[in-house]
Amino acid sequence: METSISISNAEYRNRVDHLLSRIESEGLSGAVLFDNYYILYYTGFAFVPTERPMAFVISAKGDRALFVPRLEAEHARSHSIVQRVDHYLEYPYKPHPMTVLKEMLLDMGIDGEIGADSDGYPWVLGYRGPDLSELMDTRVHRITAYIEEQMMIKSEAEVNLIRESVKWGNLAHRALHFAYNKLDGVVPPAHVVHGRREPVDALEQVHEHLVAPVVLGLGEPP
Repeated sequence: METSISISNAEYRNRVDHLLSRIESEGLSGAVLFDNYYILYYTGFAFVPTERPMAFVISAKGDRALFVPRLEAEHARSHSIVQRVDHYLEYPYKPHPMTVLKEMLLDMGIDGEIGADSDGYPWVLGYRGPDLSELMDTRVHRITAYIEEQMMIKSEAEVNLIRESVKWGNLAHRALHFAYNKLDGVVPPAHVVHGRREPVDALEQVHEHLVAPVVLGLGEPP
């Protein structure tokens, strides 16, 4: 059985559906997530947090959106399963990004109590801004515990990916271990390449874009 090395769109949609059921059960108008790992978990969009705020927004109606700086707009559109991507120009800049986020939330019908992982974007790397509760003049419910509990329970697809990563991690470790023992500070990399390449060959055949000899420090192929 072949295992994909990525999470399917159907899997992301299923995750969002579980979150949506929580939003509905608590009578919330929607949810806003700022944590990059939570955003990745629900949308497939990966980024490194900076002073530029980003967020995943979902309304009680099920509408999904990303809120990003202009710099990340194309990236967000091409690497996520959301239906909408809104952006602000820059930070620091006027209007403040949270002002743009407020307009986005109201446009999505999120004007009552809100679920969130934190009450506003964290103050990191020079970012300063209002709390979400202050911005929207409403109560913010922390839903972090629910998100963490959902992430703990692995689906069949996630378990298969864990198994796949263990297989390739073991193969790479064996190649590194062999290289370490073979070199021992005396034998040059070229001899290792000629001596034994099975683990490296296997890695290259499956993932041709990985230049395994260079990554593993085994020298160039013969």
